[in-house]
Amino acid sequence: MTIAVLAGVALRSLQVGRPPGAMATRTGQERGLEVSLGVALKTWARKSLLMLYQDRFPKHHPNHTPHSVLMKKSAAKFRLNQNKAQAKAIEKDEVEKFDISALYLLLRYACGFSNGPSRWNDMKTLEGNIEKLKDLRNLEAHWTEEVYAKENLEEKWKELLDAVMFILKSGGFEKWIPIFKINLQSIKEGETYHEDRELLQKSLQGELRKLYKSGRKTTLMPLVWAGRSFHFTHDALHAYISTKFSITQDRIETFVETNDLLEKRGTSQIIVVQGESGTGKTSLLRYYASLWKREQPCPVSTLSNFDYLVLLDCNAVSGKVSTTGDIIREIFPVTTSSTEISSVVDVLSRATDSVMFLIDSFDERLDVFRNTFKDLQKKFPKALFLVTTRPHLTHAISTLCEDIPLVVTAHGFNWSSAEDCVSKILASEKRSESADVLLKILSPHQELVKIPQLLCWCTWLWMENGNTLFSTRGKIFSSITDFMLRKLCYISDVRIFAGELPKQGQRWLSVVAQCAYDQAKIGLSSLSNSSKEITALKKEATDLKLRPLEALSSLMQSDSFMSARGEHVSFQFIHNSHAQFLIAHHVCECLENDKATIRNLIKDLKMDKRAILAFVVSILFKNTEKPIGKHRIQEIASLSKQHVKFYDINFYLDLIEESQYNERLVKELARNLPVADAEPSAQLGLSGERIPNSHLWLRKKEIDRSEALSMLLTFSTPSRLWLRLSNGKLAAGDGCGTEIAQCDVEAALKLIRNSYGDKKLCELKLSDFTASCPLPWPQNLWWLSISCCNIEDDLGLQEGLLKLSMCECTSFGHVKIPSTVKYLNLQEIVVQDPVLPSGLETLVLKSCQIIKLPTLPASLKKRNFENCIFWENTEFELSLMSELSLMHEPSFSEGATSLDYYD
Repeated sequence: MTIAVLAGVALRSLQVGRPPGAMATRTGQERGLEVSLGVALKTWARKSLLMLYQDRFPKHHPNHTPHSVLMKKSAAKFRLNQNKAQAKAIEKDEVEKFDISALYLLLRYACGFSNGPSRWNDMKTLEGNIEKLKDLRNLEAHWTEEVYAKENLEEKWKELLDAVMFILKSGGFEKWIPIFKINLQSIKEGETYHEDRELLQKSLQGELRKLYKSGRKTTLMPLVWAGRSFHFTHDALHAYISTKFSITQDRIETFVETNDLLEKRGTSQIIVVQGESGTGKTSLLRYYASLWKREQPCPVSTLSNFDYLVLLDCNAVSGKVSTTGDIIREIFPVTTSSTEISSVVDVLSRATDSVMFLIDSFDERLDVFRNTFKDLQKKFPKALFLVTTRPHLTHAISTLCEDIPLVVTAHGFNWSSAEDCVSKILASEKRSESADVLLKILSPHQELVKIPQLLCWCTWLWMENGNTLFSTRGKIFSSITDFMLRKLCYISDVRIFAGELPKQGQRWLSVVAQCAYDQAKIGLSSLSNSSKEITALKKEATDLKLRPLEALSSLMQSDSFMSARGEHVSFQFIHNSHAQFLIAHHVCECLENDKATIRNLIKDLKMDKRAILAFVVSILFKNTEKPIGKHRIQEIASLSKQHVKFYDINFYLDLIEESQYNERLVKELARNLPVADAEPSAQLGLSGERIPNSHLWLRKKEIDRSEALSMLLTFSTPSRLWLRLSNGKLAAGDGCGTEIAQCDVEAALKLIRNSYGDKKLCELKLSDFTASCPLPWPQNLWWLSISCCNIEDDLGLQEGLLKLSMCECTSFGHVKIPSTVKYLNLQEIVVQDPVLPSGLETLVLKSCQIIKLPTLPASLKKRNFENCIFWENTEFELSLMSELSLMHEPSFSEGATSLDYYD
């Protein structure tokens, strides 16, 4: 009933103000219902039309004024000329002065409704009910005593109520129906109360609680990109992830937790939370609003001391909001619709130190709210203020404070917080993806993980587009930069979210990118606010009708500090990844001139040229409709050589991925890999000749990038591969087993097999894996070397293999040696009567434990037994003993015989 009470207060004020004698002959009941009908039309009936207008007009005429639209309609133009006061209010877009007549005119001619008279006379349509309210308002304005005698006021009241309810339901405002019903009934009954101030207090508190509980002011910021709006609608209590905050006093920086921040304020009545865009300032305010009066006990105990927690988002309010009264109306729309602003201000001012104002994005509307902020402090001198800003305006806001404010810095996420944030978003949407997958993609780019807003935005876009957008760093940072420009820059005082980025934003990106490029030649130093570079950028921003400081801090990080000489504001490209993107963006713009070369453009840069080159490739190939010239692709391949060693080809894989797997670029990069100078010989390695050690190393991290690696191997087919799947063995006592599972080695060999097809592979070395079933070997493999392998089943070696070497492998007895093998080398292996191929020509055993010597084939031409141990119960074949040529006397130990034998 608190809302109804307010309506009753408004009703009494209107009754008192009615001209004396106007209703002298009417009964008291009729007089009351007459006044009630007039009040209802001026307040809640008008409000229903206003809500409908504010919802429909921007959708049908974005970026247009109502007056400009109406002047194109001859019928509307005629009516405006008949009512100068109405025309003036519409021309100035003074929404608060729009009466029912003005709203009717706007709805009929500027909000997409039908012009046909049939719908405006049909009470089953929105148009018909809008017409009904207009007719009731005209009737009420011309009522005379004679009219009252003929009209049934109860019937008119029912018509008004039905029309308002129909408009709310059909217009999409169903949630407002209970509020409208209570207030209209209160107006009709003309209730009166004696404790108006106490009731008003309860109404204000109730509206705040309902506002915050509904989530309208306490959900995470909606994320908007390319005209699409991604809403994370879960309450801040469930979605909030604590960021890092710090307080610097006496040059000592102290880090504080979110729930302790207010307790650390001491006697400060004003707290200024500074931080780069997206570091968690807004989320902090929304989290506090959600906590207020909702959890018992409240984890932020200071919040329990406040009866009113007033949250104002300066970016969410209309451009006309500038006075204290405007702010009160913005925060308490329901209460102030039927209550004088002065009464609300009086109640809040009497609450003294139990009022807390949360003012978000103050820096973005500083010019508009500067005087209002001073006025709020004067009207509520004991209230606590929590204000957010970006660093470059911290000092400007601090000078507006009556007392010295406490400055708190928001630093964003650490890795743990980032992981929690992504996990919460995925869980809330019931997605099965792992947070680690996204964080792995973003991990090279510090700002994407550290800044909550960017991480939240990236997570939403990742869920929406998957690897389509996140396949290249160029796509990621192009989209992020587009997002930054749309969110942080107003184009002629209007944010443009939909469609292509406005030309002003595109131009601003170009000039800042050139500045980043110029700075990279001297090492990306900090630029003072008065430097010639920043001065030039400010002028460019002004010419583009951008807000200079906001435009600067959109693509650069700003900072400010105080000294004896005053405030110092500086700008710098602090985040390496984004700075590299901006530099690469400028390089790509220069490459539109075919005579320009990447080599010359990046040679003088004092930054990570490898990362910049990767960004250049990503941006160049982002536009798939525009082909890249052959000379440009050859230049990229040539430049990439200096960033690749024979044992690390990951930069080639980077460029393949950044080019979105462009086949022409892969072919050029493949030329850089080691390949066989000639066809492998059938006698390879059998006659003692030495082959250059030019293995191409493949580790797990290369195998994980299967698509890029497969393309590179397909076009290069290097003759010698070394598959190193693990960097170390298991703990002592676990034999020669390794950390790599069966699935890893299977995937690696399958990739190699598919890449080579029927092409010959000269040599393949494998190390550090476990094999529990036959493996998919390449089709034409000549020489295979295996080391540190745990063999649990037959390896499935294929015929055609000429040379096999095994070192430190367990369970050698499981291995079936192909009949084509001519050279067998075993080292540090337990040998127990293996079946040797009939065509074997060379057998080498080094540091082996021989349980039972195998039967040697007649084709064997060379045998080498070095530092082997023969168990004493081994039966030596007489034919072998007669051929032994001992280099020295054998040494025997207990239970075994050690023998060096060469042939």
